Amino acid sequence: MPSLPSVLAAGVLCLGLSSLGCHSSSSDTPADEESPLDASVHQEPDLGARDASQSTGDAGTDLAAPKPPEVIQTGLTEPVTSSAIAVSASGLAQVVLSTDTSIIYLGETKSGWVRETVLDKAKTSAPVAIALRGDIPWVSFPSYDPLRSSYQVEVAHREATGWKRETVISDLLYPSDGGAPLGITTSGSISLFYTIRVRTSGSYADYVVRMDSDGSKWGSLGYLQTGRPHALATDAKGLFAMVYYDQALTVAPYLGFAHEQGAPWIVARVEATAAAGPGRLAFDSLDGIHLLYCDKDSGELRYANSTTDGGGWRINPLEKVGTAFLGIGIARGDTPTIAYYQPGAADVRFGRRTLGRWQIETVDQEGDVGKALSLTMDRSGQAHIVYYDTTKQQMKRLIR
Repeated sequence: MPSLPSVLAAGVLCLGLSSLGCHSSSSDTPADEESPLDASVHQEPDLGARDASQSTGDAGTDLAAPKPPEVIQTGLTEPVTSSAIAVSASGLAQVVLSTDTSIIYLGETKSGWVRETVLDKAKTSAPVAIALRGDIPWVSFPSYDPLRSSYQVEVAHREATGWKRETVISDLLYPSDGGAPLGITTSGSISLFYTIRVRTSGSYADYVVRMDSDGSKWGSLGYLQTGRPHALATDAKGLFAMVYYDQALTVAPYLGFAHEQGAPWIVARVEATAAAGPGRLAFDSLDGIHLLYCDKDSGELRYANSTTDGGGWRINPLEKVGTAFLGIGIARGDTPTIAYYQPGAADVRFGRRTLGRWQIETVDQEGDVGKALSLTMDRSGQAHIVYYDTTKQQMKRLIR
């Protein structure tokens, strides 16, 4: 693994590498000043549904009545803390979820759902991630090693004889609040992104590290930039992008976006914020960028989109929810589609953006539902949303 600089270079948003160089859209900004976001961020009027019972769309465009959610697992007495979902080319969903002590896999078959334990009796409350290599699920998750009093990142994949687990990196000081997202490259390699925390001069800095595997051996591709990764997505060419939060010592805290685009990674600031919650992202068919995140300070759920990697972010406040459970995807017609947990009402909300307007409604409100929510799109453009029903201690799946 390449050596890590002991001190961040002033104004540097990412560390240049021979194989993974990167450049920033705000490279002209002095290191001791905050990037002038006002010039590149357009604050849209609030078109989100403050009252989910009222449509904010044009006449005749209200959402159709939702299909009833499907119960995919019961008897989850230990609360589910996170989930991730992927849908195979055949349309079958594969779900991974975490509790405080276990990682559980739920696989959809033509005759129902199967449940398998990936990891048991371990501290695993950090977010999980899933990616499909063909029809084979690969999952990643940080866990706590009590013998070393430190964190590690584990990766597991499903084989005919069961789950094969391996520790990719150990002795971490801190698990990323976004977990350790992973994806599959166009060549079929598995790419893992995680946070390493480095203490410098009595303080610390977080770095995003990428490691790739051909399925048998992991190799480091180096440090990408400062920050903590929240989520990963691929563009139309199969290149990676991620949304991350950076609170490095030399720059004001901000929510960032990084895009591989071949050899260089382009890095852009989305919004300066002292506390950005988990972010999710998706690309449309023209590689337009769509983000969903929650500002922890204000509790406001925000949608941001851009047609370029360098800026021009349009930010649309939706409602004050203070949620950590949310997802975004792109439906047919390049329609942004979101789902999230509303903790005040303890329900699940779903929305689409058409003609510049958000239509948001409540789709499940029976008990306390919506924690550990995640969303993905299938090939037909339908959203698959999975979430935990705290009241009934079960997982549900909703297709819209």
